Amino acid sequence: MASLEDLKTELEGLWLGRRNLRFEDIAGLARKFGRREVAGGKHTAFRREGWPPLVVPRHGGKTLKIKTAISCLKTLEEDLERLEMEKGNDNGD
Repeated sequence: MASLEDLKTELEGLWLGRRNLRFEDIAGLARKFGRREVAGGKHTAFRREGWPPLVVPRHGGKTLKIKTAISCLKTLEEDLERLEMEKGNDNGD
């Protein structure tokens, strides 16, 4: 997994380009957070044990609707917070 700082930087970059995000942008970062793609349902879901699912629509390379993009980015921000908490717990904080 990439360092927390690298993940944070990439997430910030996605926020800046949120009006032009595609499925691959969100999916790539979700995988870096340790989420795995799960088949089933109308849209693609990314899961990690103990975390809520991240559902991302895949529409043939088109950009995501802005509200969808923002929702996905908020979920990824929560993922980053979880990872920071896990790292803090590993260091005895």
